[in-house]
Amino acid sequence: MLKTIFAVAALAVSLIFTGSAAAAPNMQDGKWEITSRTEIEGMPMNMPPYKYTLCLTKQNAVPQKQEKNEECKMTESRVVGDTIFWTVQCRTKEGSTEGKGKITYKGNSFDGIFTMTGKEGGEKINIKNHMSGKRIGECK
Repeated sequence: MLKTIFAVAALAVSLIFTGSAAAAPNMQDGKWEITSRTEIEGMPMNMPPYKYTLCLTKQNAVPQKQEKNEECKMTESRVVGDTIFWTVQCRTKEGSTEGKGKITYKGNSFDGIFTMTGKEGGEKINIKNHMSGKRIGECK
């Protein structure tokens, strides 16, 4: 179940910029290191933070990573200044989730949060994913 939750969270983050190419936040193209800290309601302790890298551009800020056996659909995306707001709905064999997120870029860094609610394997889930990112160089 946790693998599915992380996969859905990663996909939702990857969908942030779909449909938002008309307005671009203050961000620098390049290789970014992203740190994600996930809190799952009802778990006795928080998940440890994890880091990953992605090449981001203003045209394709987060590449889409579709995981097996899941279907996610962006239902809203908008850019206000340097902040991107989005909602996403995902379905897997285990259940469905809905997520809402917000990321604010500051040139070579960003901070944001993504919250997800839904049912997974018949159980209600509430997840908060705190994200921060920093540009670490050029993409190769």
